[in-house]
Amino acid sequence: MTILRMRFTRIALVFVAALCLWGVLAQSRAAWGLDRGPREQALLATVQIIVPDKDGNPYSSGSGTVLDAEQGYILTNYHVLGDTETRTLFNDEGLAIIGVNPSNLRSVPIFKYYAQLVHGDPEVDLAVLQIVSPFDNPTGRLPTNLGLTAAPRGESGALLIGDPIYVLGFPGLGGDTITFTSGTVSGYLDEDKDGAEEWIKTDAEVNHGNSGGLAVDDTGAFVGVPSAGLTDAEAAGKISLIRPGDLALRYYDAWTLGGATPMSNSAPQIRRVTYGTSIRRDGVVRVAASRLASGVTDIYASIDYSNLPRGQALGYRWYKDGAELERGSLPRGDSETGSDWLSLSADTALDDGFYELELWLAGGQLYRGGVSVGQAVANGESLVQLGAITFAEGVQQDGAPVRPATSFAQVNEVFAIFPAQGLHNGVVLRSVWRFAGQEVLSEEWAWDQGDVQTAWLSITHAQGLPVGDYVLELAVEGKPAQSGAFRVTDQAAARTRSVNMTGTVYDADNRRSTISGALVVFLKPGATVDAWIDAGFDETQIYASGTSTRTGAYQLNNRVEAGQSYAVIVVHDDYLPVREDLFQAPPDAADPFVLDVPMQRR
Repeated sequence: MTILRMRFTRIALVFVAALCLWGVLAQSRAAWGLDRGPREQALLATVQIIVPDKDGNPYSSGSGTVLDAEQGYILTNYHVLGDTETRTLFNDEGLAIIGVNPSNLRSVPIFKYYAQLVHGDPEVDLAVLQIVSPFDNPTGRLPTNLGLTAAPRGESGALLIGDPIYVLGFPGLGGDTITFTSGTVSGYLDEDKDGAEEWIKTDAEVNHGNSGGLAVDDTGAFVGVPSAGLTDAEAAGKISLIRPGDLALRYYDAWTLGGATPMSNSAPQIRRVTYGTSIRRDGVVRVAASRLASGVTDIYASIDYSNLPRGQALGYRWYKDGAELERGSLPRGDSETGSDWLSLSADTALDDGFYELELWLAGGQLYRGGVSVGQAVANGESLVQLGAITFAEGVQQDGAPVRPATSFAQVNEVFAIFPAQGLHNGVVLRSVWRFAGQEVLSEEWAWDQGDVQTAWLSITHAQGLPVGDYVLELAVEGKPAQSGAFRVTDQAAARTRSVNMTGTVYDADNRRSTISGALVVFLKPGATVDAWIDAGFDETQIYASGTSTRTGAYQLNNRVEAGQSYAVIVVHDDYLPVREDLFQAPPDAADPFVLDVPMQRR
């Protein structure tokens, strides 16, 4: 941000001298609002996937569809990542390299990220990936804006035989650039004869490398995953197979339940801490547990972190039953994202009790949690009892439910609230969430919130909890303690849409003459250009910014909310500044939204 401050300082007199072009943005709105349509959005939502083998060499390739641009979720075929018959992945970590299409859609994709398997199912041949790190710096932090475009959801069940359908992916035929083929819905295939089709048949081309890619309808909405082809050599015929989008979205929604912390969040995070009595050479505990047997001499904690400042040490403290045992710091190198470990040891044996680890950075606590040592019940102490579960749309500070029900519509989160007796630090709890009869979320942890009479947890989905039946099962120290169920009858309407803002800055007198080094700034909603200038170009008022490249192209470093108004300013040393206080990307803006900026020479 220092560079921004220097640049703004140089242009301050220009603003004060009233040399701003108040009407330029409004007068050139057509140039600012060039909509490349749903086809471009579908092309940009399709990514290339390269899967390395266990030695790091490229082994498999395919395609994928971005379904959540902010959290970096990508849907693809399982067979792109592993063998569907042996159910083994091509590399142990389920890692894949993600290639993103350039904005001009004419050259090969740019390898930008590593993604990791969230869940894969060989039976339906589908898999969900999530972006975890930059490709050029696997231990570095992800940008605030991943720069991805998501495909809008469609309804494959609304398709009729004869409807047009389009297939996008990277088949490798004719080079590594994206390929777009068109055809019609030729029919359906119900393999198990249960009345629900497993495949859409089409004459659109699906070849090796298309697997896992995107199939869209005539509105550009996601309606399926191109997966395979049937060939008759004698008849010289071919039919391509597409996994129906309705089936694929049910799978995707089930395995993205839980509201994972957005990987694009740039704040320092401790993503996970696991405990055990021994550790592998790579720093991962051998057997993770929430309760360890009496008599252990060592507790190891494996720590996964992201976005930690380079070279800055993590501070830590170990506690037993709330009393501090030791403190220190965990030195780190240049890795911003990665893992490390700590241990606590005793010469003979650690006393039974609840051991907690606290981690902090620059005075701010990032994590506190722990592991129990010894038996669950001591000195005749009774076990914890959990009361009946109440499901609700919210929970008050005192634990009272907000709008309790057993049936919900259009919700992003449902809370499970239950009374508790005897709950105290160190008690091991386990929660299992089932959706449509399938286990989709499970967690075991040692309770660390002290003695309470009411406890709660929740299940979420960024795009609205999918329609269906949900069951929550709770266990205390491995024994079933309570269960409850609810239903979602209608999925939430799409959340406020955010879009990438891209475009080209060019000379107003010669559109072919693009401008490099122009700074495009969007201020936070409610801020105005004049107020920002009066505040000395306060950096805290900046919502997003981007600088045009040598080709004049720019992309903001944050996504813009469609329908929201922003103050916009574009500056360059050789051109008159361009500004507007109430620019708005329309509510139905395509992603990316193209905002071309003409500038007049001084």
